[in-house]
Amino acid sequence: MENPLDCDLLVLDETSMVDVLLMHALLKAVPETASLLVVGDVDQLPSVGPGQILADMITSGAVPVVRLTEVFRQAAQSRIVTSAHRINQGSIPISESRTATVTSILCRQTIQKRRAAHHRNW
Repeated sequence: MENPLDCDLLVLDETSMVDVLLMHALLKAVPETASLLVVGDVDQLPSVGPGQILADMITSGAVPVVRLTEVFRQAAQSRIVTSAHRINQGSIPISESRTATVTSILCRQTIQKRRAAHHRNW
């Protein structure tokens, strides 16, 4: 084991941004007797490097998954929350400002990229 960690429990946060190389190095350093708690938001930005560790772990069905659905940072009906839900459902967010056109174009591109990435992975 290279550079072993001295822990019984390791909490790995922001896992959506962890790539294959980082996860490989981390798993080599975690003691076999330790537990690993993986935390992250699969709907956030993916890693810059190769792989989608969190998304792959969730879709594999090999590990238990708990999905939190209540938002505490913003009001439940705030534009941020409702727009995020619409994007995740494949819809364009509703906007009342002049930036709506730009926002719609960017969101449409994001949705198209997500759909293309999803189809490539399956």
